[in-house]
Amino acid sequence: MDRKKLNYSLLIAGPLSILLAYGFINGEIHWSNPNGRPIGQRLAYSQDPEEASESEQYYQTMTLYRQEPITINGIAQLKTDQTYYYNAERGDIQEVYVTDGQVIKKGQPLFKYNEQKAVYELEDTRREQTRLYNQRERLIDQLSEMTGNAYNWQGDLIEGYWTEDGYQYYVSVPIGKGEYVNKPVNPPVMDESGELVAPPEDGSADGIKDQIRTLNQQIEDIDIKVARMLKDQDSQVVAKTDGKVILNQDGKTDSQVPFIRVISEDISVTGSVSEYEFYALGEDRPVNLYVDAEDRDVTGTMIHYDKIPKVSPRSDESNEPMYNASQGSSGTQYGFTVKADEFIQPGFTVKVQIGLPGYVIPTDAIVYEGEKTFIYTVQDGVAVKKEIKLERQGVKQVVLRGVEEGEVVILYPYDVKEGQTIQVMDNAEFDQFDMEGMDYDGH
Repeated sequence: MDRKKLNYSLLIAGPLSILLAYGFINGEIHWSNPNGRPIGQRLAYSQDPEEASESEQYYQTMTLYRQEPITINGIAQLKTDQTYYYNAERGDIQEVYVTDGQVIKKGQPLFKYNEQKAVYELEDTRREQTRLYNQRERLIDQLSEMTGNAYNWQGDLIEGYWTEDGYQYYVSVPIGKGEYVNKPVNPPVMDESGELVAPPEDGSADGIKDQIRTLNQQIEDIDIKVARMLKDQDSQVVAKTDGKVILNQDGKTDSQVPFIRVISEDISVTGSVSEYEFYALGEDRPVNLYVDAEDRDVTGTMIHYDKIPKVSPRSDESNEPMYNASQGSSGTQYGFTVKADEFIQPGFTVKVQIGLPGYVIPTDAIVYEGEKTFIYTVQDGVAVKKEIKLERQGVKQVVLRGVEEGEVVILYPYDVKEGQTIQVMDNAEFDQFDMEGMDYDGH
């Protein structure tokens, strides 16, 4: 609840001596403000408006204070926590490059597998790759001798011309790959491995070209296979993030136990708010953290929050998203992350106090003139008219700039003129007063 003070102000339009002529009474004051609503507040003393001079009017005022922060429950977590397990399919772990407690950087090697089976498979595939390359090279040489033409490494017909930079080559007729251009009498067959078997050589140039095309397709396939095996055979496991190493030797041979964890030294506090507190979230917003288990206060900064609620997967084919709402009546939740300035034990519950910017302005203090909004404040005993820009925070209207803490705002200023003399009477003062819950009958 916003901290506010409620005062009664006396508009002095006549001589001050008239004020001193009133006696003191105990009771309630009841009179109507310009919008017809009765105002009542029990006072220790006041003047009876029935006996007051017609040149005097009473006004209600409110002192502006900063909004009270809202408190949300959160939990301390490691900012990053990467876990690495032993994978028996990749072989035994041959070498470990890090030690327990070591601080490492992203991309730094952690350990290495002894993947002997994968090494053997790669060697066999490379031998097969070499045989195909050699076979194609022999056929291209044979074709060149038969036709007297020049061919490049994959059998394309090339021609050339002289320039100042020397003899330049270009492909005049590409040979292609895969299908036979000159259809053999017998259809092509596959061997046991599923590869296309070249037809018997007919001794002609066209027959040799068909064999080269088949080899080009086979070589393309085996090149892709080798590249994939090289990628899979990379026996080194590297760190995905910066952090501190937690090494458990039991995980070196047990795939159920984490072998290496790389944890960040930064602590994040995470939590969520409902739609009614969403307005309190903001990036780079300073927050206060209270660690209940240690009775300790820590400062922090909100570094991220959900702009829209997370979407849960749907079981049907509807294009409408299903937002992630928590169970019960709390409705949709919006997560946030706070970076703590000091270490907090991961797993500890933390109370996150989020300060709210701006000052709450009661509706009864606002004067509308066209599209502009104004309030009247009391400065040095006179009424000052200020233009303000209202922004909504949940169900409240606030002003972020143009006013200061401690300023006195006049409520129901319908007949107030700028520059009028105002004297604030502090005979009715309340802390934590809610304007929407005000009892106008004095109870």
